[in-house]
Amino acid sequence: MLCKTRPALAPLLVSSMTSWTPAALLAVGRHPMEVRAVEKTMRMVMTHVLRHPPFAAFAAQLNDALVRQKQRMEAAFVAEQQARKDRKKGLKQTLKHPMEAESSEQAAKRARLEVQPGVGLGRGPEVDVTTFPVEAVIDAVMTGLEVVPLELLTRAFDNARRALAERTGDAIPLLATALGVVKEEVKEEDDDEILNPLDMDLDDEDLLQPDDVQEEEVIAFTDFVLPPPEPLDPSEKDYVLDSAIQRIWTIGSDLASLPDPKESDAVKTAVQPKEMWMLLLARLATRGADVKRKAVCDFVAADFINRSKFASVWLNEEWYNEKIGMSNSGQYIANLDAILTAYLPKIDAKDKSLAAFILTLPEIPTSVIALLESICQDTERNVVGFLALRDIIESRPPVRQVALQTLLELCTHPDRKVRVMAIITVIRRWGHDSPMMPSLIKFALGVLWRLADSNKAVGEEDGKTNDVDMEEGEQTEEKVVSKFLGEISPETVQQHVELAFALSKRQQDMLDDIFRLYPKLDQPIQEAVEAQLMPLIQSLGASEKLLEILKTFPAGAEKLVMKVVALLSADGASPVLVSLIKGLLSERELDPRFVVPIVGDLDKAEIEKQLPRIVSLLGDPDSKDMVRTAFASMLQKMTPADLLVALHQEEAEEVKLTIEAIGICFSMTTVFRSDVLANAIARIADLPTLPVVLMRTIIQVVTTYKSLIPFVANHILPKLVAKKIWETPRLWEGFVRLARITAPASYGALLQLPKEQLKDLVTKQVAMKAGLKSFLASKPGSKAALAEIFGDEA
Repeated sequence: MLCKTRPALAPLLVSSMTSWTPAALLAVGRHPMEVRAVEKTMRMVMTHVLRHPPFAAFAAQLNDALVRQKQRMEAAFVAEQQARKDRKKGLKQTLKHPMEAESSEQAAKRARLEVQPGVGLGRGPEVDVTTFPVEAVIDAVMTGLEVVPLELLTRAFDNARRALAERTGDAIPLLATALGVVKEEVKEEDDDEILNPLDMDLDDEDLLQPDDVQEEEVIAFTDFVLPPPEPLDPSEKDYVLDSAIQRIWTIGSDLASLPDPKESDAVKTAVQPKEMWMLLLARLATRGADVKRKAVCDFVAADFINRSKFASVWLNEEWYNEKIGMSNSGQYIANLDAILTAYLPKIDAKDKSLAAFILTLPEIPTSVIALLESICQDTERNVVGFLALRDIIESRPPVRQVALQTLLELCTHPDRKVRVMAIITVIRRWGHDSPMMPSLIKFALGVLWRLADSNKAVGEEDGKTNDVDMEEGEQTEEKVVSKFLGEISPETVQQHVELAFALSKRQQDMLDDIFRLYPKLDQPIQEAVEAQLMPLIQSLGASEKLLEILKTFPAGAEKLVMKVVALLSADGASPVLVSLIKGLLSERELDPRFVVPIVGDLDKAEIEKQLPRIVSLLGDPDSKDMVRTAFASMLQKMTPADLLVALHQEEAEEVKLTIEAIGICFSMTTVFRSDVLANAIARIADLPTLPVVLMRTIIQVVTTYKSLIPFVANHILPKLVAKKIWETPRLWEGFVRLARITAPASYGALLQLPKEQLKDLVTKQVAMKAGLKSFLASKPGSKAALAEIFGDEA
């Protein structure tokens, strides 16, 4: 039956059957008939197994065993037949009168001792002691017995009983009654031939015939009751149990080297055949005193990796006994905590047995979660704890919430090494469709929204509320609690945002909450959030979700959006991003900084349109470098002269900002060379309406490049005179100053001025009178002009 139901045990069972011999039965004095019955049973079993097809692999082994058994049974049969004949012969000789077998020597001795014939009930010659006084006989017998050792006397009684039972030649029938052996009448046995059991049919139900039973000697004993065992004192009991436990785990450890069953033959059981010692030892431990449990705990902790399977079997047994009331409540948790407390301090960073062991437990108490949390905070070995927590969350629903909450709180740990390992454990295992994802998102957003409490706290200290107007349909995420989170400050922002930002890489819908939260934060917290968010934005790139958020970002998030746009366009803005910013610029009043990242991707007309917005940034002293960067980007789509002309055409509302922008151009000396400036001012002078800052620009040109004075005097000033520059007072003032700076090269152009304007110029620039008078005097027919302009001085 075992071979059929437990194929994995078949090799052991077949080996046991084929190696069996009746030596153990013969050693304890079993009757030959009993031995023969066992031999027949073994033969039938082996024959049945041999006929079963699945065990064909053992056919040679079984056939060889059957041949040996046949030879053994035949030899036993012959020996038993001979023993019966010898017993018959010995019994007949024993029943003869002893005097019939006396020799002449014995007869002589008998004659000398005056021995009378006895009744034939004893062995050898008998002395008639009836003639002796009873007291003397008793004294003689007792005196003789006193010198005989008790052990020798007991052995003599046992030999006498055995001889009577087996009817050997040494039997003394006279002592049968005294020794408690029932004496039966000896019958002459039939001389019928004894059948050889090997010649009988194995399927015959009457293997043992009634005649065979009658032929065997029936041995009856007097009433016998086995005496009760002597009770052991507590120390002896402890010694017996300790030695049993020690032998079991010593021998059991040696069995670990046995090969595992093949997969085809393996039985799906929790304990393999070679591990049965674990179950036996576990049950001994659960039924012993607490000190025995302590010994087993120490045994497991000494080599937990190799003994974790036994620990699992033992703790399962403890848990079951506790549930059915066979052991005290709390034993299971106490022993489990004892094992883990002893093992965790010395656990290896690459250990894999802990997680496997915990998953085999029938129940995981919260104390185990607490122990795992403590090891997770050990930066050298926290991988073991995080893997165990992850497996518990996935495989053990009863404690899933507790373990998940513990793992999520570790994602906010102050030590970044611990925090990063916890976040990696979370995001690498559970994807978008994981049942744990809703809990992860809820916790991450709850921690993120906790940052808004800093802004609220400031308002409360000032004695006023700081509620932010909520848009229609907008909801604030429920805030969560973590024992690792304390006061909110720029230094603790990373603790709050890392989990949410890590999840946002897979769950980009969380970006909505990030941009929605940003306006509700105070400035220091905003800056810290920006610093943490930029790496995430860089890894995401211009994703569809991010572009959607940039298109509809909430009010107050302009600063964050501007940084995002700048980061996305650092290596050149994509057409999609450029189109998005263009749309925003046309739909919303945005900060001019939005234009700077994409200005290099605009065409010339669009650049000229956005130029005043960029120049307006110069109102902030910190934005000068940004404007310089924007100008450099513009030069990819337009010439330096075009830029300078555009600056004069699209003057900002504040002339001061335009002048500062022109000054930035002049500072870019490698680009704005003298020839570029000459071309630019010539084109500006041809404009229908002269810019207010034109004269200042020309003065700056001739001041910077002296070589351009003739060009300005001969080409630019005549154009300005032709445009009646004196009609614009601010331009006329600049013209007068320019004329003085470019004199005497400018005298020729000045003579083109109407006499009233020339007279006004001379009046304002007195230093030019002498030179201009000399220049005019050298011209033929200039006396009248001199008199009109200079009067009596002429």
